[in-house]
Amino acid sequence: MRRSWLHFITTSIVGRNRPRILIFIFLLFSFACFSAAQTATCNVEWNAAVQISFDSVLSNKPQIALSGDTVHIVWYGFDTLGTVGSDGIQYSRSMDGGSTFGAQQTLLPLESALSPAIVACAGSIVYVAALAVIDTFYGTVLLRSIDGGITWEPMRALLRETRPDIIVASDSSVYIHYSNLRIRGAGLLASTNAGLSWNVRSSAAPHLTALVLVRDQLHGIGPVTTDRTSEVGYFFSYTSSTSWFGPEILSKEDTLPSLRPRLAANERGDLFAIWSEKGKIIFRRSKNAGYSWRPEQLLAPDASGVFSDIAAGSEFVSAVWDNDRGSTRDIRFQNSNDYGATFCNVDTPTAGTIVGEPTVAIAGNRVHVAWTESIAGNIEIVYRRGTLTEDPNSITKPPPTFSLLQNYPNPFNGSTHIRYDIPELTHVRLAVYNLLGQEVATLVDEIEQAARYDFAFDAGNYPSGVYFYQLRTEFFTEVRKLVILR
Repeated sequence: MRRSWLHFITTSIVGRNRPRILIFIFLLFSFACFSAAQTATCNVEWNAAVQISFDSVLSNKPQIALSGDTVHIVWYGFDTLGTVGSDGIQYSRSMDGGSTFGAQQTLLPLESALSPAIVACAGSIVYVAALAVIDTFYGTVLLRSIDGGITWEPMRALLRETRPDIIVASDSSVYIHYSNLRIRGAGLLASTNAGLSWNVRSSAAPHLTALVLVRDQLHGIGPVTTDRTSEVGYFFSYTSSTSWFGPEILSKEDTLPSLRPRLAANERGDLFAIWSEKGKIIFRRSKNAGYSWRPEQLLAPDASGVFSDIAAGSEFVSAVWDNDRGSTRDIRFQNSNDYGATFCNVDTPTAGTIVGEPTVAIAGNRVHVAWTESIAGNIEIVYRRGTLTEDPNSITKPPPTFSLLQNYPNPFNGSTHIRYDIPELTHVRLAVYNLLGQEVATLVDEIEQAARYDFAFDAGNYPSGVYFYQLRTEFFTEVRKLVILR
């Protein structure tokens, strides 16, 4: 009768080696179970891909805005033949969370629309802005719907000789970051009454590629030219102020250009940045609204990533990028369900071989992705919805008390996870000590908001042995033991 390899090992190895073998088997199963659990919680259930655009030779620059179960998508349709009708700024809407979409509408024809559109929504109000020429006006225009995209008000001219680059909205506040086409500067338009009236809040804003609104602060990210090359700069401004603070350089200051930075925020104010560096996709996060930033994480190491985007919501962070391999291109997707502490395996939601320009948005546990794809000789807009798997160890509301949990796995060889609960805004210090009481690693030393945190501690070259990790705040101190076993 055949016997399992486990039975063979446990019955064949005797003497001094038995304890080591048993420990090895225990760790093997611990790692296997941990890996399986991580894989199980990383699954994304994708719906079938849906073609959104029709009757346009070249569709590009898709953008997504979400409000509950309503999905708004805008893009730019270009008629290279002069024989199709769906050109200019196009719009389509789903009212069932992305299961079905209505027929596309032309919000602004190609004769007037000089740039792709940007879109944002707050409740039932949808805002679309673009660069347009109407009669003698040339500059930023706004289209607004107050019934969730069913009907649209007449176009409104906002600011001459400017191009809108980013739009964000929350409640009755709306902000448009624009480029001044006459003096090559940048500025900020603001409305505090849901787009009824506008004023120039700042005429000397930094050049930004992404902007998010978190309570009373605007957080932006954009290219910063240094003596060597282009780096990624982080900026912020209070919504009641005309001043901008920054830049804080997020990318490594070297000779490699850091390109196309993007930024996302979740409901509790965590910030997530992404950019491309010689085809590699780099990720950084801040758990305290930009006060400090965690070290870089490499998402795409194969040096073929371009046109990246990022979205966040609850505990989820989703990154997408165009994986350009020359003759073929696909969209790569990578998700985290622990606030960006770790990322799941890379996924590919597309089936086509000529795709690009991905954009992503998150609402609840649903992720929405749109991209361009070659279909029957035309470049069309394709959309796909995915359902994200929640991390059972994550909590989305503030914990009731301070807590330091036991690391897992333990014992470990390589890396382990240390989880802790913070019920209110406070300074947090998490450190590792050896048996002599000497500090060997400082893991966290910063102000953190109320949440459950999961820190991945890489033991690196630390020798085998017993260590202690301590969580210290203004109101709480606790110590636990961990074991490194080589």
